[in-house]
Amino acid sequence: MNLVINAAEAIELAKTRAYDLVLLDMIMSPEINGIMTLKQILHLHPEQKAVIASGYSGENELQQAQDLGAEYFIKKPCTVGDFGQTVKRALNHVG
Repeated sequence: MNLVINAAEAIELAKTRAYDLVLLDMIMSPEINGIMTLKQILHLHPEQKAVIASGYSGENELQQAQDLGAEYFIKKPCTVGDFGQTVKRALNHVG
């Protein structure tokens, strides 16, 4: 598992290899959000599985993330159980 603190680090790390799952916050930094980060990661690894987390997101942003393939969303705050269930579903998803 790798933990990064901003979008630029996530993209750089994704350049090295694909991961089983990436977890992105909708709001990551002033320059780039979770959707833009996911787009860049998917450009490198089109089959990358992803979960988007957010305490606030408009319906449009959530739809954009889902259209890109981030089928799983975690609403913050969440319980450890909810987090675990979402990650498990995302990892087991085929397609």
